[in-house]
Amino acid sequence: MGCATGEAPSDATYSYGDAGGGAAGSGGTAGTGGTAGTGGTAGSAGTGGIAGSAGTAGTGGTGAGGIAGQGGGTTETCSDGIQNQGETGIDCGGPCDACASCSDGVQNQSETGVDCGGPCPPCGGTCDDGIQNNGESGVDCGGPCPEACPATCDDGIQNQGETGIDCGGPCTACPSCSDGIQNQGETGVDCGGPCAACATCSDGIQNQGETGVDCGGPCAACPTCSDGIQNQGETGVDCGGPCAACPTCSDGIQNQGETGVDCGGPCSACVVGFTHQENFNSFPTWGPDGQYQVSGVCNGDSTVDGWGLTNYVTSSFPQGTGYYAFIDTDDYGYLGITCDDYMFTPMLASGGASSLTIQFDTDLDVYSSTTAQVIVELNGVQQTVWTRTTDMPGQHVSIGPINIAGTSALRVLWHYVGSYEYHWMIDNIVVVGN
Repeated sequence: MGCATGEAPSDATYSYGDAGGGAAGSGGTAGTGGTAGTGGTAGSAGTGGIAGSAGTAGTGGTGAGGIAGQGGGTTETCSDGIQNQGETGIDCGGPCDACASCSDGVQNQSETGVDCGGPCPPCGGTCDDGIQNNGESGVDCGGPCPEACPATCDDGIQNQGETGIDCGGPCTACPSCSDGIQNQGETGVDCGGPCAACATCSDGIQNQGETGVDCGGPCAACPTCSDGIQNQGETGVDCGGPCAACPTCSDGIQNQGETGVDCGGPCSACVVGFTHQENFNSFPTWGPDGQYQVSGVCNGDSTVDGWGLTNYVTSSFPQGTGYYAFIDTDDYGYLGITCDDYMFTPMLASGGASSLTIQFDTDLDVYSSTTAQVIVELNGVQQTVWTRTTDMPGQHVSIGPINIAGTSALRVLWHYVGSYEYHWMIDNIVVVGN
């Protein structure tokens, strides 16, 4: 305790630190009453030493505060964890670096972002700052804010009566497979992707303006029977299958470069000419050239007969063996009826022949006015090549040669005209083209 007389207290302690440069000791407290005792002089600081304590003012008179010790105590620094030496914060400001703040542009002082979070305002703003931030899905709504944002046509949510996400209802129409637009992952306009497969030229369907299944229109031309290609099941180029039958060497037509009917060209060599024979013995069938035909007045009259076949044996016609052709008007039923009748061969191919001979056996019996004729029809034009009006019992007739050059087809007709006459018998016909 300080002395009332103001003398220095005898118990003033002086400490000597180890290191020099310590901070000065604080002055003593003024004594009450008498003159304050003089504070003890601080001890010289030793290296790293602790500053000595100032002497205590004596009691009594007004004592002067102790004089600060010199050189004792710890040195103040910008890293001593104490706000001192004029610092505006602990170890910052004043003689130290500026203190960290929420506006220094640096993420420090436990901030969670640059100048935000920690001791600063929250990062990303607030839910009432009028700014879309802080993970909000709208201005001050959605995300971390309690208020949901109003639905929009671009919020990525199917809401507000939309028929799809952000489409339909109050928004623009949703893409569809019939909107005429290539969208929604379609590979073509309104096809492919989520829609039906797009039409192609290999889908087995006639579509997309094709004129056939997978052909025509935007595809390759459809096969036809005139495209010069063997396709579509044809058995030859443009023939057979769905087309007309292909020409052959047995179709009875002169085609495919043949020099005759079914001969020459791609077929076997043509044999010039032909031979036709008929003896009627295959009745009721006919020879290989086909059936003979009849026509005329009596053949068309139900009361009488025209040309026919018989196997009646008569001595007047020994050549008529088996069946033979005949017409007989020796009957009262023919009175008043004039037969004008024909018997004719089937149509015969000329085979390129230029001349014709006709042979047959006959028995012609005339009563008064019978006319018997042989007519050749060449390419539709008839010409009479033999006529007889008198008896010819059991004879062999040979006609020709007849010029048929340029003729492709022909037939021979036996023409009978008579009324209440006798008969005309014919057998063993041979027609030869050379």
